[in-house]
Amino acid sequence: SISIVEKITEFLSKDMIQLNCKVKEIIQREDKSVVLKTNKKDFYFDYVVCCVPLNQITNISFSPSLETQRIQELKQFEIGSVIKIALVY
Repeated sequence: SISIVEKITEFLSKDMIQLNCKVKEIIQREDKSVVLKTNKKDFYFDYVVCCVPLNQITNISFSPSLETQRIQELKQFEIGSVIKIALVY
């Protein structure tokens, strides 16, 4: 089966893929564009698809911030290979 990342990369050139960049912050600006801040540099996008393990989502700062209730709900899930959640931000 093809993963989401593999499917998305079919449409991207290799120079558009950045490896080993730890996402620190995701900022949605007033014009709805997105700034993705990493440990290496900042990236600017129209849209972002963020696929991270649930136990890592709280290590990323969101601006505007995620609702406190939603973060608490995410923390209640147990880690497992079959749990998938779609979160529209």
